[in-house]
Amino acid sequence: MLPTGADLRVVELRVHGIMGTTPESLVSAVSAVDVAGDGLGRVVRPADRLLRPAPGPVLRAEGRSVSRVVEGYVWGAMTSGGWSKATWALLFPFSLANMAHWMLPPVPRGHRPARVLGAVLRALLRLAALLLTVLFVVQATVVTYDLLAVQCLAPGADCLGWAPEWLRRAYPFRQAVAVVPVLLLVLVLHRVSCVAWETPSAPNPPEVPPNERVDLPGRNLVADPDTPALRTLHLVGALAGVALALSGPYTAPDPVRAFVPWLVALALLAVCVVGTLALDDPRGVAPGRGGRWLRAAFGHVPGRVLEVLGVLAVLAAAAPSTRCPRCRTAPTSPSTRSPRR
Repeated sequence: MLPTGADLRVVELRVHGIMGTTPESLVSAVSAVDVAGDGLGRVVRPADRLLRPAPGPVLRAEGRSVSRVVEGYVWGAMTSGGWSKATWALLFPFSLANMAHWMLPPVPRGHRPARVLGAVLRALLRLAALLLTVLFVVQATVVTYDLLAVQCLAPGADCLGWAPEWLRRAYPFRQAVAVVPVLLLVLVLHRVSCVAWETPSAPNPPEVPPNERVDLPGRNLVADPDTPALRTLHLVGALAGVALALSGPYTAPDPVRAFVPWLVALALLAVCVVGTLALDDPRGVAPGRGGRWLRAAFGHVPGRVLEVLGVLAVLAAAAPSTRCPRCRTAPTSPSTRSPRR
């Protein structure tokens, strides 16, 4: 049964597939015009010769005509673009880590086992997000270290021909060049995490009649007070991971100058893990909990101290005293091998 009334109409919303399509083919019309959207996500309708929105075909139901509006949602611009937009795919695992927290089931009131289980799950999610940051940065460190310091800048290599031979044999230069891209990557990730992603919204209530206020979903959300502390812990953890990757993550180095940055990096990583597991007051509604003290412990001044220690640990780990054996000699090319006798 269709509801009665003269204002009855049907809105048909079409969404194209992953390969993308044109707005005209999406709404099955010769031409289409935008009626809503911001350029990345567009809502289009069929248009007439003057590029005005045109109604769709009339539907026949229960012996009467029902008007139909055909709209299409075009989102192809979200996945197409230059290299800068393609790099956002690297941040997709971090988006999943942020969304996983909101996928947890609600904890019922007065149920102690459920509350304990919820706290454990939230702590494990925060730890997984921290380890994801450390793993991403450490993997980038291994790749850049191997490509630049070991291969491209090795003495006698054909890669990066602008570097003279005497500079290639200077090991601090080779390792410093390999560390700089990693530090820039950590800086970019930190700056991206500091951005408040807000879009300009329409006035509420709208300026056109009936001028009624619209309560949209998400308007009552508040910022997590733990976010600045978690941002600091992720940054320090990333720097500690880089220092451990450069100085040897599994065994302590023998020289004292190499052992000190290794120990400092290991201590910073342990602090980050403990702080990430302990921060569990996302709404900030329990002033008596330890979350308030932890947020103060990883506040502006203590956080800057930890970040400076992390940078110093990376620079000390990149010192010549901790160089790797693979970088001491250049790989022998086939043209310089001695002939067999």
